[in-house]
Amino acid sequence: MGKNEVARESDSGLTEEEEAEASLKAILDSPSKAALKSGIAVRHRKRRMQFFDLDHFDTHEDKPQKEYSDLLDGIRDGRINRPEPIAWATWLLEPHGLPAYDADCEKLVKGLDAAYRYGFFLTTLADNKSYQFKDHASDWGDTLQLFYLCDESMHLLTLDADFHNRTKGSYQRDRILLYTEFVRSLVGRNRK
Repeated sequence: MGKNEVARESDSGLTEEEEAEASLKAILDSPSKAALKSGIAVRHRKRRMQFFDLDHFDTHEDKPQKEYSDLLDGIRDGRINRPEPIAWATWLLEPHGLPAYDADCEKLVKGLDAAYRYGFFLTTLADNKSYQFKDHASDWGDTLQLFYLCDESMHLLTLDADFHNRTKGSYQRDRILLYTEFVRSLVGRNRK
């Protein structure tokens, strides 16, 4: 049997990759947010107009960030338990209608080790009453970026030390490269 589709839904008729490319081109070509909303000429096709509503984009991004913030607040308040690895994997699979078999969950947890550890670190911040999850909405997206590390050929180059600090103990952590260390390693190689 085939795999279930897990890409986000779109009404544009484009694949997710095509939609992302078209959106990026429109944003780069636009002189302002208002121009994007009212329409700008498509590159090399001046008679075609392209529209991009950043408010819609914000809504699409804000909803899961708020849900994640609310989840972490629920852990802080004691309404939600901190996720154990298998429960976390089950939580990832269920919205896609995928059965949460133990063997599959164990494989998923192993493949997403850095993401799980990053997310678990965030749950420990629930003990710090001054840490406001809503003020750190990008934590949700940071966790998702770590999903790419399930591909053993992938590396993450970042200026954000939180990726290292919040993934201690992960076997994938050595593929999270801090920009300054990466540049130093290149300078060192060139001197030899």
